[in-house]
Amino acid sequence: RVQDTVTVGVEDSTVRLREPLRATVVVEVVPAPVQSTLEGVNITSTNLARGLVARVTPAKVSVTVRGTRERVAGLDAGDLVAAVDLADLGAGRHVVAVQVPNREGVAVEKVEPANVTVTIR
Repeated sequence: RVQDTVTVGVEDSTVRLREPLRATVVVEVVPAPVQSTLEGVNITSTNLARGLVARVTPAKVSVTVRGTRERVAGLDAGDLVAAVDLADLGAGRHVVAVQVPNREGVAVEKVEPANVTVTIR
């Protein structure tokens, strides 16, 4: 953390303030976030109507995450939950978005593929 008191002025040298103004500037220095792609995250299906069976193709996705080096380094594919919501879908083929929620200290940046085909019987 860096803190300094500075004089506030104006860029135009022909203009002057009656009284110089002072401001305290605080800069918080934090580690830069890192990004990593986790391959082979299993997709689960939620809210499938009773009596139906679903097949998700492909069954796994790649997920790119961003966070602190410590948080990202400790993650593997099994730590993430990728899911497709099948609420209100009946028998047939459907293209459904894959949802991967953020984890504490880790943001999901990208899911590949973002959509999968779900066959419901």
